[in-house]
Amino acid sequence: VERGNIIFRDRFVSDEEFANFFYAMDAIWCGFPHQIGIASTQLFAAEARTPIISSDYGAVGWVAKEYGLGKTYPGNLQAMTRAVTWFLQTDDWQPDQDGVDRLLKYHTTENFNLHLTSALRKRAPSLQSSAPVLAEQAT
Repeated sequence: VERGNIIFRDRFVSDEEFANFFYAMDAIWCGFPHQIGIASTQLFAAEARTPIISSDYGAVGWVAKEYGLGKTYPGNLQAMTRAVTWFLQTDDWQPDQDGVDRLLKYHTTENFNLHLTSALRKRAPSLQSSAPVLAEQAT
């Protein structure tokens, strides 16, 4: 940070700025050492085809490895410091494009809703349709 290699923005940004940041970055930090689930940050980085530096814990680590999104390291200060140092010394590093395509194909809003409601559909036959129900239709 002090030498200008890392630019740090500590403020809230608009949705448009947020999306644009992912395309402008050289890498995305996903160092969530105790995150159990997937991080939306990983999906935004994948969409922008920007590599991530990630903790190896939970779904964050698994997704990074399984889909080739970037490098994973143990979630401690020493390991993550080594990860950032390695990245700053690396000239050309990109995520696995096939892995990114697989991740983005699977992680859609429609697929999320389908899986989220699958247990409900099993218990309630009237919910068997996978088509979303709009609030206006529900009344």
